[in-house]
Amino acid sequence: MGEGERALFELMSGVDTASVNGIAYKKNGKIITNPPNNRLSTVDLDAIDFTKIHYKNYERFAMHIPHSIPYSEMHFANIVGSRGCWNDCSFCPSKTIWGRRITYRTPKNVVDELEFLVTKHNVNYAFFADDDFLVNGAWDQSIATEIIRRGIHIRYYVMASVRSASRFSNYEALKTSGCAEITLGLETANQTILNNLGKNYEIQMITPVANEIVSHGIHLGLYYMMRYPEQTIEDLEEDYYFIENLPFSRIRPSFITPYPGTRLYQEVEQKGLWLDDCRNNWQVMTCDRPVLKTHVSIDDLLEAREKIIRLYLSENYHTRMCNLIGNDALSQKAFLEFQTYIRKNLTKN
Repeated sequence: MGEGERALFELMSGVDTASVNGIAYKKNGKIITNPPNNRLSTVDLDAIDFTKIHYKNYERFAMHIPHSIPYSEMHFANIVGSRGCWNDCSFCPSKTIWGRRITYRTPKNVVDELEFLVTKHNVNYAFFADDDFLVNGAWDQSIATEIIRRGIHIRYYVMASVRSASRFSNYEALKTSGCAEITLGLETANQTILNNLGKNYEIQMITPVANEIVSHGIHLGLYYMMRYPEQTIEDLEEDYYFIENLPFSRIRPSFITPYPGTRLYQEVEQKGLWLDDCRNNWQVMTCDRPVLKTHVSIDDLLEAREKIIRLYLSENYHTRMCNLIGNDALSQKAFLEFQTYIRKNLTKN
């Protein structure tokens, strides 16, 4: 349906629902869908007054990250510098919301918000929730340069596609500006499954990109998904050995989850691939529970996920992290807290 700012303003102003673009509503028992809103421009995005946003209770959003800022000291905030994504992944609803066109805030406006978060709210760790932060190298470079010029002290992490990361060239500027982690959408090490997902990269691209990121002292994060309809136990084993040899600091193993409006959802509906109690059961659509039928049993799937999580406890991982963290006292403390958290929770399970 598109961006909600105009629609929300019109609804709160009392405009008749039939005239508000970008919404769906029920009337006389029927669902009525209005035309989508026009996308906000750069001028529109910059005009949104971020100083009016209520920032509070940062400790509720702190997370255990194996580097950068200790959980016990983290003041965390999200920031969005761009809207939209050029990729066309079958599982992602981004295209349904934004289309495939990206609109950007100006670098100055983005850094203004970062500076506001740091000076007014003591934020020390931020997440850029942009779908693909590295797709526009000149824009990224301008943000990094402006952070450095103003002397803003903050650490942050971003998400990027493997292909965009492979084209990006100035990781050193990102590192200097405070970029602590770049998280890539690996998803799987199986090229056939990657192609079916609409992922726009070849698996042989990932290792050079990962090594390049880490060589600049930036931590590598990975998103990894399981439970594809066509996935076999052999695929899971191949994924494990591939991931084991990547220099990641953080990995998020999850179960692929079809959301309405995506091609994956349509495929699952057509083929009847839902597990019995999962179809349109939003309480289980968290990516932390298997919801699809596959060739792999749930027990085998959960075992495969725990095996990947246990890589955090391996000697190779510990040595790699110590080398990457070096003498950074904050990162050392964050790593120790993270290891304690992982050991405690794996013991519970």
